[in-house]
Amino acid sequence: MNPNETGELLFGTGGVPVSAQPRSTEAGIERIAELGLGCMEVEFVQGVRMSPKVAVLVGELAARKKVMLTAHGPYFINLNAVEPEKINMSKERILQTARIAALFGARSITFHAAFYLKSPSAETYTKVKASRRDSEHPEERRQ
Repeated sequence: MNPNETGELLFGTGGVPVSAQPRSTEAGIERIAELGLGCMEVEFVQGVRMSPKVAVLVGELAARKKVMLTAHGPYFINLNAVEPEKINMSKERILQTARIAALFGARSITFHAAFYLKSPSAETYTKVKASRRDSEHPEERRQ
């Protein structure tokens, strides 16, 4: 049975538990299982630095240990940036997170979408929402 098929509430850590040795995702999954916890957030906060090959192996280990995984995207995301290239790089970081997370079977990903900078919260929200919409339907922008 896959983790959480029963609908039970799972507890785990954000990142590799401090007691895991060595400090790796794989050791983190092992330690989570030893502690009797049910999930772990894989943190890519400094960048997505996991190869597709390793992601598949991480997913296989998590499945064997019955540990559900989620992922946290890099902190270097700002869909409210002034510079279009920063917005594009932010979108790419979100996609990198999603691609690798999908390979290890993550249930979800999370990320901090924007910094307010000098924008009011309503304006920031509108810009982030528009940015997300642009990513969902790129073909509409070309027409």
